[in-house]
Amino acid sequence: LVIPSLLGIVVSLYQLFTQRWEDNEILPLFSFAIMVWSFHVMISWRQRQNDLTYRWGSMKYQEDETPRPQFYGNFKYCHVEKRSVLTYPSWKRWVKYSISFPLTVMFTAMAFLGIIMIYTNRDNMLAKYFGDPEQNVGDLFDLSWNLSIIGKTDAIVSVDLSKEHLQNPKFWGTVGFFPCLI
Repeated sequence: LVIPSLLGIVVSLYQLFTQRWEDNEILPLFSFAIMVWSFHVMISWRQRQNDLTYRWGSMKYQEDETPRPQFYGNFKYCHVEKRSVLTYPSWKRWVKYSISFPLTVMFTAMAFLGIIMIYTNRDNMLAKYFGDPEQNVGDLFDLSWNLSIIGKTDAIVSVDLSKEHLQNPKFWGTVGFFPCLI
């Protein structure tokens, strides 16, 4: 990952010095280099995997799945494997599904709301900064962690990144440091 990281740093520095953030002539070259690098990694890993398989003597190894000693169930004939296998009762499986599915939905919703709150706070902070860049840093970090913050953002109407913004440490703290904290 060192090569794509270094290439990404070069592209970022180029964008920073030329002030062209979206479309520039170096991005297609960067994309092509990442494509070639990922192809090389995939091929070299496949070769390494084959080499290790040969050296470890596991070329013709087939895994025989054995059930865990704690597993209990009923023997049932499997038409695919043409033998009797232990099976877990389906009604017990559905009981476990009915418990785990609502928990999964609940935690996913909580994570989603947390992400929305983080980005809403960030947007409010950026709107305050671009509204008055000379205000106190403590006022920028006035965060709200209740659900009422969602949907109540101050609009950032139009922002032109200038050289003054890029040289202002408060700008970098607001744009770069705050997201790293969360």
